[in-house]
Amino acid sequence: MDSSNFYLVLFVTALFTLVMAMSSFAQTNGLGDVITDCCGRGLSFAEMGRNCSDMSSLPDVRYAQRESCKAVFMSCCHRQKYSDDCSYGITHRLDEERGDCATVPEDSCDRYSAGKECCNCCGLGIEAYSLGIPCDHMSLNTPCDHAFETCCTLTRQEHDVTTEPPFDPCINSPCSQGCQIVDSNYKCLCIAGYELAADRTTCLDINECAGYPYPCEDGEECFNQPGTFVCRESGRRISCPRGLRYNRGSRLCEDIDECTERTDNCRPPQTCYNIFKSFRCVQRHQNVVLCPDGYEQDQRTNRCVDVDECYHGNPCTGRQRCENTDGSYNCVRDSVVCNTGYERNFVTQRCEDINECARENYPCVTGQRCENSEGSFRCVRAFDCGTGYTLNAITQQCEDINECAQSVSSCGTGFRCENLDGSFVCNRAMTCGSGYTLHALTQTCEDVNECTAGLARCRRNQQCVNLAGSHTCENCEDGYRIDSRNQCSIDVDECAERMDSCSVRQRCVNTRGSYRCDCLNGFDFDSIRNDCFDVDECNPPDGRSPCLPHQSCYNLPGEYDCQNMCSYGSRYTRGTCVDINECAEGTHQCQAMQECINQEGGHLCRCPVGYRLTRSRRGCEDIDECTSIPNSCRGECLNTDGSFSCICPEGYTLNDNGFSCNDVNECTMQLDDCNSDQECFNTLGGYKCRSMECPEYYDRRLAGNQRECVKNYDNCPPRNDACLSNVTTQYTFSAMALPSIPYISSPIRLMTMDISKSTMSQVVLRLVDGNERNYFQVQKRLLSSVHVRASLMLIQAVNGPYETDLRLEINTMINNELTQQTVVVIHVDIGENLW
Repeated sequence: MDSSNFYLVLFVTALFTLVMAMSSFAQTNGLGDVITDCCGRGLSFAEMGRNCSDMSSLPDVRYAQRESCKAVFMSCCHRQKYSDDCSYGITHRLDEERGDCATVPEDSCDRYSAGKECCNCCGLGIEAYSLGIPCDHMSLNTPCDHAFETCCTLTRQEHDVTTEPPFDPCINSPCSQGCQIVDSNYKCLCIAGYELAADRTTCLDINECAGYPYPCEDGEECFNQPGTFVCRESGRRISCPRGLRYNRGSRLCEDIDECTERTDNCRPPQTCYNIFKSFRCVQRHQNVVLCPDGYEQDQRTNRCVDVDECYHGNPCTGRQRCENTDGSYNCVRDSVVCNTGYERNFVTQRCEDINECARENYPCVTGQRCENSEGSFRCVRAFDCGTGYTLNAITQQCEDINECAQSVSSCGTGFRCENLDGSFVCNRAMTCGSGYTLHALTQTCEDVNECTAGLARCRRNQQCVNLAGSHTCENCEDGYRIDSRNQCSIDVDECAERMDSCSVRQRCVNTRGSYRCDCLNGFDFDSIRNDCFDVDECNPPDGRSPCLPHQSCYNLPGEYDCQNMCSYGSRYTRGTCVDINECAEGTHQCQAMQECINQEGGHLCRCPVGYRLTRSRRGCEDIDECTSIPNSCRGECLNTDGSFSCICPEGYTLNDNGFSCNDVNECTMQLDDCNSDQECFNTLGGYKCRSMECPEYYDRRLAGNQRECVKNYDNCPPRNDACLSNVTTQYTFSAMALPSIPYISSPIRLMTMDISKSTMSQVVLRLVDGNERNYFQVQKRLLSSVHVRASLMLIQAVNGPYETDLRLEINTMINNELTQQTVVVIHVDIGENLW
């Protein structure tokens, strides 16, 4: 209700009885005045808490204008009544102790009341906010919109922990890739192929090509890429030290057992004895101790001692450092990698030249001298090979001279030359030739089976075939090797010995006498390129992803990866993203007294009605509605824990809405103590007893509820010219009770009076007493030649308590001569409250 309506209500409340009392000479006139006056009466009716339908008659309104006045009266009354009831409904719903709209009274005709409508719409606003619906969402263009938005906004402002989403420390984190919430902090994560730097926020690429073990196969070169690596065929072979062979399975250089593979050069009666990176040929009568792998026989003590594999030559590959252990060794990834011919000094952490000439496995052959150089060495001839040998200019090794073939032997007639290693012998001609042996008993020459006698010099993949006086070495079929019986029955495992030609996308499968290349899982064979290609499982022909719902598919070489794609506040469960109910699981951050309300992706912490968030944002504190909500009570406001109550001053009773104060009319309720000679005058918050004595020669008369003093000339004494000539014919007494009015924007009309006159007369109004502070003013308006309207106006703000008796003279003048006078005495009582 605006200020003009508010003050109009105050005016009409006090003056309604006065206007009725002056019906003898005042009548309303004009439609504009009817609308203003009747609307004010309707607002006053509602403000006093009375039912609009209780208004039965309007005796002071002309009969022709009563229907118009009643229409305006009912409209303004119901409008004010609806506003008051709606405010009560909102307050009722926000009150936690009452809350239930079912207790809001219905209309007197059992209709849907304004209080119940606004209470229910207020509940919708509270529920809408808890569901995250904006407070301005309701747009029905009905009074429900106001209650909905008011309660939604109050709930948001006073009772929520925050109107923002739950705090997410990862939003503004410095992480360059992934972020994980840990308690109330964050932890930076890196995707596959990256690792955290020292600052724990930046992700750096991992150089897999420099790692251990070497990620590519033998014959491939590794190329590092951001987050991954690529292996490409390049003919590159992993180089292992002499006596070691690269094992593709373990990706390590492992010792070659020359004795088992029969690649040794031991000759009968010597026996081959394998040692790390080499072998030894020992005589059968020597005391040989068979030591476990990783140990060798000490020639002085005949005990097994550890083999320092790292000292004999680094068996590790790539960026690896060899660490010797008891009976074995370990290859450890090293950040310092030395080039070929250099090794790491673990004291200075620098790469130093390897003196190959000082190593136990002397790199040069007999007859050569080793000369070390920076990062390498060379073998130069040191001395002559001696008698019976000659130096091979290509291999720089001493080779036996076949004196018999070069005709340099000195065998005479009857002798034949037989070459020996470093020499030759002359045997009688009757001796058996090469490939034969003389039988001791029969003295006949018998063929020597070189294949069984171990004299054959066939290679590993050759089969020895004995001939008369000789033997021949025939190659086994591809895929086979000779066995102990000199038969090509051993299948060659080309896969294990890395003799296959399968690509990195293929798997070598050994077969009898051969092998085949099958595609690895996740690859299909391309008959045109004769190779295997990666299958993109994430984009199959039928378009159906192999991953479950809410998962993202990432294709990888030969495989794929399904990563969960649930949003914050959800977890992946049985193929779907399910919201985490922090309230039910006890993982919320709500404090004491706060109510946890689960929401999609998070939760809200709400303080109970009547409480609000503390400054620390960790708990709830009572809202002092008396100080935080202006005008929460018409009387005194008493704050309570979680709520408040209104206390009206003496002379008032609390309205059913819980915050308005209604004046107690002590006069009508017969609570006054006025005597029979006094009139009870109700004021705002109290009452007064007024004694009204009429002047001499005047009769008291009751006009309605008002008292009048009317001049009775018959009571004048004979020949009393003063009494007979007195033109004051009537005294009218009235009273009005008004609240304090601290501010007005324009004059307020307190009362109007329509005065009838003759066409020859004039009406002069004089406010002769009671207006010493100039609060009031009398205005006159000529309605017609026979009607004048007088209006009493309040022209200044006034604060109570204050009271005065205004004396208004209504003088009728003819030719500047006073012919009649009516005196209106108006008692004005200003209360100390604004209501």
